Amino acid sequence: LIELVVTGTLLPGEHVFSLSCKNPDAIISYVMNWTVGSYDDPTGFPQVSTIDTEATVQGFSVKYSMSAFVRWPGSAASLFDPRPSRRCGTILAFSLNPRNTSVAASSARLRAPVGTTFAIDCLDDLIIDASLVFGAGVPPNRSFDELPPVYTCRGYEHRAYLTWQVPLEIGPLYSFRVLSTNPEVQPPEHVWTLEVDDQASVVIAAAPVQRFADVSLAVSVDSLRLPGSLIGSGGSNRLRISFTPTLDAQTISIHAPDGYSFGSSVETSACTGLRLQGKALPQTTGLYLVVPRLLSCSTSQNIIDISLDILHGYSYTLELDVLTPSKDTLPHLFQLFSTAVGGSLGDEAWVMSPNLFLGLAQFGITRLEGDAESLMPVRNQFSIAFAVQILENDRLDLTFPLGFVFPGSGSDASPCPVAWISPRLGPIPKCSCSIELRRGQEIPLCSVSFFANMSISDDDLSSSLFTPWPVEKPLVFEAVVVNPAAVPPLFDNVLVASLTAQDQTKAKGHHRGWTIMPQVSELSLTFASNSILRAGAIGAALLLD
Repeated sequence: LIELVVTGTLLPGEHVFSLSCKNPDAIISYVMNWTVGSYDDPTGFPQVSTIDTEATVQGFSVKYSMSAFVRWPGSAASLFDPRPSRRCGTILAFSLNPRNTSVAASSARLRAPVGTTFAIDCLDDLIIDASLVFGAGVPPNRSFDELPPVYTCRGYEHRAYLTWQVPLEIGPLYSFRVLSTNPEVQPPEHVWTLEVDDQASVVIAAAPVQRFADVSLAVSVDSLRLPGSLIGSGGSNRLRISFTPTLDAQTISIHAPDGYSFGSSVETSACTGLRLQGKALPQTTGLYLVVPRLLSCSTSQNIIDISLDILHGYSYTLELDVLTPSKDTLPHLFQLFSTAVGGSLGDEAWVMSPNLFLGLAQFGITRLEGDAESLMPVRNQFSIAFAVQILENDRLDLTFPLGFVFPGSGSDASPCPVAWISPRLGPIPKCSCSIELRRGQEIPLCSVSFFANMSISDDDLSSSLFTPWPVEKPLVFEAVVVNPAAVPPLFDNVLVASLTAQDQTKAKGHHRGWTIMPQVSELSLTFASNSILRAGAIGAALLLD
């Protein structure tokens, strides 16, 4: 009897759990049943009152033990590929003990890890020819006997049922190779078992699924590409991928869906924006943060290959420049894979591309006044054109990078420092700021909003923002903001223009923010203690702190 006590309320529906238990010591040739139920007081079982009707499920018989069951290492020749959802060849070997009952023809049930998939008709996926078990042209490096011809093979999920027309012999070590599709995610019980006639094997470990863990993907701004954008330019986006490898690797490759671009290797800016940092997992001893050594990088449109040194036991964050597709596409998959140290297969993962909003037709920034120094005000002109019409009551938002504020922010009496240029008349701007918590710090996030709800006469059409505002016709205005104290991270250093209708985004685009020159504070200048201070002397050393 196993008693499961639920803390709280057990809601209706399917509940799944796994458990480990010891089989009976005695051989049980018939199939045993398991009973599951919920009771008011399980400790009094079986004299209990049931809450739900009991359910009985078929279990398994307890068989005699098999003499041997092993998994031998595979290679590329044997189609061994331990990456997730890949077709993989597994080499198994087994030997039978003397039978307790005679059989006219043998049968077997082979169980792979949960999540593995066998073909429904798996006969062609069984390789029993001794010269081919380890792969064509690869001599076996172990002694074994060739398995008699298999009569039928039927696959059902992670189980394969085999039959022969003759009984298998006692004593020989048979070996065969079977092809199946790996699980997408490695299950908790990642094992193989085999039952032949009245005998069952021990549990043996399956090859670990080489899958990057904790994979996530994001872009700075989830919008389509701005026309004319180049890698590293103002319209270039940023891609951030986080992952945890299961083994050491010497290369990382990313294959993006069609429409994305990392540039080409002939572009000098193709790999210059690449950033990679590793963080030790809780169980890892050693450096807490590491910056892997980048050896080389090559790009070809939607493919980037990076030579580097990464270690298992660390989680990594990779950032690089990317151009999103220029036209609307359905979400597709990014492929991330590595080459292990030594050149063997590494980890692999597939992650869904983000949903992208319709982009902008134009986004330009012109400096009118001020310098790009930290904590200094600057006046810029913004020219924005959307790829859709602006309708009545639509809202236009321009959000500045983290840390930028409006002059006098925090004072209710401070005006919103935004003025229309073209059209000359436009909706009244509304400036606002919120607080974002980043790395334990409170950082302001400011934006300016306009509502397209002006009431104008026909005489004002030439100089006012009217609706519907034509597609690709620029809106030009200027705004004054105060630069932040420090340069925002590349991923966050973007100005985002968006158009919404009833809280539904119609279009969105971005432009990279300008580079900030931080101010030097608390500078001290002294002569070194051994400096010669005599007038006209040479060799005095200045110390800057």
